[in-house]
Amino acid sequence: MPLGTNYGGILQAMALMEFLKAQGYDPLLLDRRYPSSIGLRLLKTALERTAFFDYKGVGARKKAALAIERFLKEFIPQRTRPIYTEAQLQRVVDKVLLHAVIVGSDQVWRMEYMQTIWRNAFLNFIDDPSVRKIAYAASFGTAQWEHPQHSKEITKLLGSFSAVSVRESSGIRMCSENFKCSTATHVLDPTMLVDETYYFQFFDRDTEVTPNKGIFTYVLDDENDWVTLLSKVEKERKESVYRMRGYTANREKDAGVLKPTPGEWLKHLYNANFVITDSYHGMLFSIIFKKQFIAIANKKRGAERFISLLKELGLEERLVKSPADIDSGICARAIDYATVDTKLATWREASKDFLLHSLDHKRTK
Repeated sequence: MPLGTNYGGILQAMALMEFLKAQGYDPLLLDRRYPSSIGLRLLKTALERTAFFDYKGVGARKKAALAIERFLKEFIPQRTRPIYTEAQLQRVVDKVLLHAVIVGSDQVWRMEYMQTIWRNAFLNFIDDPSVRKIAYAASFGTAQWEHPQHSKEITKLLGSFSAVSVRESSGIRMCSENFKCSTATHVLDPTMLVDETYYFQFFDRDTEVTPNKGIFTYVLDDENDWVTLLSKVEKERKESVYRMRGYTANREKDAGVLKPTPGEWLKHLYNANFVITDSYHGMLFSIIFKKQFIAIANKKRGAERFISLLKELGLEERLVKSPADIDSGICARAIDYATVDTKLATWREASKDFLLHSLDHKRTK
């Protein structure tokens, strides 16, 4: 899925590449973007440079995108130039000597998110039978397959894969029932393949505000209902709330709300005593950093992602679907991370073994 300014998407790609490099591979990120004509890109550039006003937040988006681009340039130097068309993608692939192509993670198999480039997520551009096609932690984002009109074509495309794994347990059933793929495996998100210390290097980058030790909230879809939740947690824990949110068209008008860079985002998560988030990767990094947290089921962006992971780790009570679901004692009950880590360690080893076996590789660490 195109990275854009998606912190979770960026960090999972970095983590997967870091793990592969540790095994002796030389990974290359195919920087596939959503289709965009040259004329449209020129118009966008002109609007970004308009000094008089920020048309529909275009200038603010550009500022955020430039910060992300600097981050990517430093930490993912092994990537292609932006790819906007099928022809460009094919030319790039034809020039590179490939052993395998890995698709995933994130919601790469959610049609609404991939839009017109969804076939690329099923690696339709790889014709060489000697190149292994691997899906690692691919996510449908939902519990049910919603596009039966494409099932036949996807069945054919998945039939040429060397190995298929999914990020949610429901994905195993969806692959079997809809695409005749009975060998799909449930694996961890790539961000959990590497040690938490890998992320420490990003903490001090672009951080202008000293992280708060209290309650940290990162909410993508801010609903009025949740004001009640935030107030309740603040009262129970007797700590101040520090808010950070993702990008919206009018985010520069959101007074008092910090607009994060990846380094800021990670550092605030790490430094908090308690986290409230409706972000899937916000939840993952709360677990990686062993934080007490509440995850808000983000139905619009895909609640199944939250449900699947928390069930595997025995943390279902940390997920709430509405403010009314809040258990009055949840803020005081500490997560037993010794038990969680034991489950994660087993799952992590199985996930690594799946990936390296798919690459026909002997592990080095």
